[in-house]
Amino acid sequence: ALALGRPGAGMEWRVTIELSCADGTKQTHGVADPHSTLDPLGLTLDDGKALLAGVQRHLVQARVSKYCAVRRRCPRCRHLRALKDTRTRRLNSLLGTVEVPAPRFKPCPCAVTARSTLCPASELMPDRCTPAYERTLAKLGVWGPYWRTLQLMSELFPLGDDLPWP
Repeated sequence: ALALGRPGAGMEWRVTIELSCADGTKQTHGVADPHSTLDPLGLTLDDGKALLAGVQRHLVQARVSKYCAVRRRCPRCRHLRALKDTRTRRLNSLLGTVEVPAPRFKPCPCAVTARSTLCPASELMPDRCTPAYERTLAKLGVWGPYWRTLQLMSELFPLGDDLPWP
């Protein structure tokens, strides 16, 4: 939803994202700063990058949170696995770097053969980057050095500040 203020000098805008769950619950998150203005006309590249990074952050965090909640329940006995600890995990994408909590669960007592710690976030994002990110980096990397490719991509996409610069 894009809400604009009164027309004229210094319109204010706000972008929100609404996540609807299968159980009917809805979550609404503000993505863009309501005090930003559309100046001179439309979104600047920095505004667009911030907007896309905010949408990406909320979508990835919601997906990982939901997946971890589903995987916490043992598929065999339907009991909740005990929480071992919570770490953080980063996902690099063309639309921003997202850091998410990555809980690790102890094995369920009913499991006889698989007695290992379960980390659903690592199942969901094993490579820590999206396929589009890898593909774009590889395509652009053919035309120049790695550091120049990352520099060019960071100018065009909201990649984040923690990229491996040489």
